[in-house]
Amino acid sequence: MSSFLNRIILIISSLGLFVSIYLIYREFSTPGFCPQIFNIPACYIIFVSFLLIAIANITPKKIGGGLLFFIGSVSGLALSGYFSFNQLQGQSCLILFNFPMCYVSLITFLVLIILKLLLTAAKKHRV
Repeated sequence: MSSFLNRIILIISSLGLFVSIYLIYREFSTPGFCPQIFNIPACYIIFVSFLLIAIANITPKKIGGGLLFFIGSVSGLALSGYFSFNQLQGQSCLILFNFPMCYVSLITFLVLIILKLLLTAAKKHRV
């Protein structure tokens, strides 16, 4: 079960990386495409968040994998939560393929956190 959950986390974080790379490409070709926070395009921060999660998934916990996952997931969840809240208040977030990406990111980070909690529980139960 734990190897299955690890694979799912890696697949989801990899898909997040690919979408983020596409958004960064669009930001380079059309400056201002991604919304900004602290004058940094949000797609850059989301990319780093997914990258940290992917690295954490292949890094042993003893070497800091748990910390990397925590930093990546909390930063991604906070940023997507911020833009989702703004979307609900009438400010638009990035729309891609007719979906507000802030909502997609929020759900994705929540799913990743839930999967990690299930993985942790499965490992504790196995021991």
